[in-house]
Amino acid sequence: MYVHSVPFTPCSEMYLIVNVDRKKLPHRRPNITGVMQWAGRHITVTIGYDPVSGNAREVFASGARFGSDVQAVIDDACVVISLALQFGVEPVGLSRSLGTMPNPYDPEREERSSVIGVIVDYLIAESRQNPMPEVVI
Repeated sequence: MYVHSVPFTPCSEMYLIVNVDRKKLPHRRPNITGVMQWAGRHITVTIGYDPVSGNAREVFASGARFGSDVQAVIDDACVVISLALQFGVEPVGLSRSLGTMPNPYDPEREERSSVIGVIVDYLIAESRQNPMPEVVI
């Protein structure tokens, strides 16, 4: 396989075990909404759950100025993260694939390189702390 005429060399970290069938979600499904911090901003994140399995299957986030490049990146990232979740990619696998950088105030500590990694880490933490909410009909 060639990408921009440069040979692609796969490594073990590049392989993610995914289900080839996308889990489509019902129109009405349980979700939780919370607020996280990134770069001095409040980002509102909503996590949607598969009512059958109880697994997180979608994420929405907002908090940057409407119409800004940052909000466009957040919107697109949430679509990609949600599709990955619906194809069976585990959030922890996504998290391991995203970049980190040294914290400027504490070089011993690393932090996420972008808001995308922060959203995925928030998704992981919230899914562990607050499993799928109970469905009330």
